[in-house]
Formats: sequence, C-alpha cells, structure tokens
Amino acid sequence: YALGILRPYIAQLLSDTGNRCPLKILDVGAGSGQDGLALHTLGFLVSFLEIYGTSVKFLLWRLMERRLNNPVYLWPHNDLVPHQDIAICFDVLEHLEPGPRTELLLWLGKTADAVYTNVIIDNKNDALHKRQTLEEVIAPLLGAYDGKLWTRGFYPDVTGAHRQHLVLYGEAVKLI
Repeated sequence: YALGILRPYIAQLLSDTGNRCPLKILDVGAGSGQDGLALHTLGFLVSFLEIYGTSVKFLLWRLMERRLNNPVYLWPHNDLVPHQDIAICFDVLEHLEPGPRTELLLWLGKTADAVYTNVIIDNKNDALHKRQTLEEVIAPLLGAYDGKLWTRGFYPDVTGAHRQHLVLYGEAVKLI
C-alpha cells in the first residue's frame, strides 16, 4: 500500500506488534483513512478519529463502498472512544498550538496502551503549520512516561539533522 513518507512509522509499528492481530488501533487525525484502512487490511481492528469535514465524509464513503463498519469518532467528542491497544497520530501535531497539542498527547496516553506519533521539525510557521521542536512536544510526557517514551529520527536534511521524529510512548512501552 502507498503510505509514502509514513512507511517507516508503519514498519516500526508492525515490527513492534509482530503483526499480532486483532489489536485495536485508533487512527487519530485520520483524514480520508488511508493509514487506518491499510492497517485494517492487515487484520487490525481500526477505528478513526477526525474533525468533521470533507475528509471525514470521504472516509465514511470509503468505508461504505467497502462495506466496512469501522467506528468513526468525531473530535472533540472523544469521550465516546473506547480504550485502544494502540493510537496512531501521524501528521497532526504540526497543526496544533502547544496547549491543544499537549492535551491531545496526554488524552492519547490515557486512551491507548501505546501511542505512535510523529514530530515534524522546522516546518513552515503559517496558517496551517506551527513551529515545534522535539523537546517542546515530549516535555509534557517525560514525567508521566518516564522510561516508557522512545524517539527515533527520520529523514535527515543536508546537515544530518532529522526533520521528523517518531515518538512512541505509553504504559505498554517497555524499553530495554
């Protein structure tokens, strides 16, 4: 499947889980559901969380066309989301201000046993993207997930600095 730039993140998730299905996965900021639908085809029990708009309408259409009944939850009505084994939240954090970003990350840590998210560094600071550093994003998580937080850099620029980082945290995360 064509997950483009997210391939190494999904590969890490599959390596970590050993493709043990059926694990429950929440795809946060699902958009049209490309990531979650790909994981669904591998046997994961995927549900989706997204802001209501054009992309979620397209996701609902895609599910209907495939005759799938995967749950779709609307943000901010997240109190309806049941506990998950894993939450994935890719290409979302750069769209949030620091306060809502931290709230989302902490909520995800309570909602899922393990959270996979990415942090995009040196992104544009415009109407759609907020500047962020890895340290700013993970600082609120350090106390709550001491010893249960892992990061790995991807996509180095010409200086060797990584432009994206995968962040994995949660109660199910065990670091050696």
